Amino acid sequence: MKRILTTTALVALVTGTVAAEGVKYAQLSYDRNSYDADGAELDIDEFVAEIEYQTGQFLITGNIENRAAETDDAEGTSREISIGGGYFITPDVLIGGTVSNFDNDVDDQTSAGAFAQFDNGQIGAAIRIDQNLDTNDTAYLAYGEFAASPGFDISVGLISSGEDDSGTAYVLAADYEQGPIDARGYLFGNSETDSNIFGVRGAYAFAGQFRGTAGFESGSGDGADYTAYNIGAGYEITDGAWIDASIGQIDVDGGASVDTLSLSVSFETGDHVRLDRKFARDLREDFNSGGALFASTVSDFES
Repeated sequence: MKRILTTTALVALVTGTVAAEGVKYAQLSYDRNSYDADGAELDIDEFVAEIEYQTGQFLITGNIENRAAETDDAEGTSREISIGGGYFITPDVLIGGTVSNFDNDVDDQTSAGAFAQFDNGQIGAAIRIDQNLDTNDTAYLAYGEFAASPGFDISVGLISSGEDDSGTAYVLAADYEQGPIDARGYLFGNSETDSNIFGVRGAYAFAGQFRGTAGFESGSGDGADYTAYNIGAGYEITDGAWIDASIGQIDVDGGASVDTLSLSVSFETGDHVRLDRKFARDLREDFNSGGALFASTVSDFES
């Protein structure tokens, strides 16, 4: 609770300072996801801060994501920090580079990369290449989106981690945001496995400062089929700043049901200029909404 109150105060402070000219996008959030399976508990705390700032034809970006997970007898942390710079060749074409560092309880790795994108407001396409300076693996990302109609976008993303036998992950998504409705459907898969994840999540705003939220996700393959669902509500503290809470359940075939509780304090303004960062944000929010975050964290503890 102390972390929630501290982040709420920080969000209130930040909302008054990021309206400066040149800030194209800013986010600050704290999420706590708690899972209970027959008395065995897992808590995941995630802090995210990100900004994109434009001056003339130059774009400066930075983000940090810190995650801490804890069970009754184990705990782990991870942190990723990234900075980037870009240059607009034309108003629709952006090129640039990034440097990032990922650190957890086992590895400390640094990557350098380059990105390029085209975005005219209706059609967007981006590529990014990252070279791991510690392992010499090369990761690739390709992303495209199309505004099919006002408020309705469809997108596809491809990710190759550069590791042997990891395959290429793909994400197909459709987003709708119009009036009080904000909804998203997504499908995850991988070229090397027959597993996939399908999910929908959304929010409906009402009574000025309130919103109701709901999510559903179904995962199958690799002997670990599950369904996850949640329902919740949020209150807008000030423009762009929200407190949200939800409860739900993850039902694993052949396993115990997992009760979920999520609390979030977040602030977001503007929209991403960099399409690869927009893609990363959407993936993170998909994971927080469904059961994939729980499954991947349990897998990390078991490995």
